[in-house]
Amino acid sequence: MHCIHEAPIERFDANPVAPAKATPIGSNGHARVLINMLERAEKVDLDRYMGKWLELASFPSWFQKGCKYATATYTKRDGYVEVKNTCKSNGRTKRIIGKAFTTEKNNVLKVQFFWPVKADYIIEFLADAPGNQPYPCVVVGSTGKKYLWILARDIPAGFDPGMPATKQVGVMQELVAIAKRRGYDVSKLVINR
Repeated sequence: MHCIHEAPIERFDANPVAPAKATPIGSNGHARVLINMLERAEKVDLDRYMGKWLELASFPSWFQKGCKYATATYTKRDGYVEVKNTCKSNGRTKRIIGKAFTTEKNNVLKVQFFWPVKADYIIEFLADAPGNQPYPCVVVGSTGKKYLWILARDIPAGFDPGMPATKQVGVMQELVAIAKRRGYDVSKLVINR
């Protein structure tokens, strides 16, 4: 599942920050369209959130300094969600495992990598998918806007790992624009692929 799908269109809206609009991709009359972009992730189905995510860009945490190819894997356990973050640094794999706990706000998890500290993990945006399929992409932030992650199940079309996050096109451009609208300083985003 991708954050986008191809659909025939008669016209497109070239505004890259408006959700659910198409961006031209070629002369075949198709456009890449974001799937049911929810402007605010208020109801999150944790079962659809579980699994492996690729980190496309982030405000790197201390654990991620010097890392590339970061992933986050979420697995339901008895009473919590296991969060396993991995990345590559100098040819070695780094791992850190934490726990996430649900809160009364469905789009906020309390994440703990070291006892007793827990931090808010705010699911700012989700792209929906048909049926009960896993969510394809997400923008995750934190209280105080200190941390930000843009995650996807797959690398979106048009993603360029050599291009700064603020210069990306297509889906990545849309996700960065959403983070900016939420008040994050997207100039601090670091591409992680």
